[in-house]
Amino acid sequence: MLLTRNGQVVPGSQRLSGTNRVPAFLSVLVIAAGAACAGGTSEPDRTTPAHLLPPIHAQVYGPAAQAADRPISAAKDRLIATCMARKGFSYDTKRPEETAEPGRPTPFSFESRKRSVGAKTNPPLEKPGAVGKNYVLALHGRQDDRILVQGRGMQVSLPARGCVAYAETRILGDKRIRWSEIRMKLGEAETQAQQLLESLPSFRNLNSRWARCMKDAGHSFSTPIQLRDALPRKADIINDPRVVSDVACKRKTGYLRFAYEGLAQAQRKVLGDDGRLLAEWDSLVRQQKRTAQRVLSTEEHRVSN
Repeated sequence: MLLTRNGQVVPGSQRLSGTNRVPAFLSVLVIAAGAACAGGTSEPDRTTPAHLLPPIHAQVYGPAAQAADRPISAAKDRLIATCMARKGFSYDTKRPEETAEPGRPTPFSFESRKRSVGAKTNPPLEKPGAVGKNYVLALHGRQDDRILVQGRGMQVSLPARGCVAYAETRILGDKRIRWSEIRMKLGEAETQAQQLLESLPSFRNLNSRWARCMKDAGHSFSTPIQLRDALPRKADIINDPRVVSDVACKRKTGYLRFAYEGLAQAQRKVLGDDGRLLAEWDSLVRQQKRTAQRVLSTEEHRVSN
């Protein structure tokens, strides 16, 4: 899946994303958005209670969505591999995330020092190394034969032909375009809610309290995101003194509880009557999961025979 903004390919976007979010969804689509994930870069220890998670986070990145994503991704891989085999190509269905613990975006950066890892990205569909033109053509179809799904400020480019299109159509049926539309809308809502939260005096005051705590610890940062962005790429995240102080100050000021409560309110305000989008998202996830389970069951039956 290629994400484009104003006609330009969004850096870092990939030809296909799973049921995960950019921004994460959209960060798959990151929900369509890497931006939609509000810049989370660490996988949190489960220190934030589920009932505090904002509605989009709870629905799109929650346990039910993560559990559904595994069979859906596996079924897509199986379908792609079968399709590619018919065209004379092998396709590796093993993915790094199969052995990784599912995560969710952390919009306020580090939540715990118990487990901190770099942001996950969707693995490339092609195998590492040089890939032949015919392989890419079989997988994604022609670059001039694509379906564009338009959002407010972003559009998604879907392959119209090829094995990726075949697999997605098998899983989603005639809802393939609608699925992308919902992902983009939720990604945009996620980003808008984050921006709304950051504009509120109460959230600025919360950041000020955190910043004073950090200053007392010998560090000068205005927000947790500023601290995160200042860390070297290869920093020892678990033991870095700045991260240690960050996590401690969040606990001391109640930062995460107040921040997540504010983000939840902002998301509900942005969604408004479009709360139906989450219901439709859930319905399509359940539909994909049912189809994926049938696909996997059929494939396993073929192998056993």
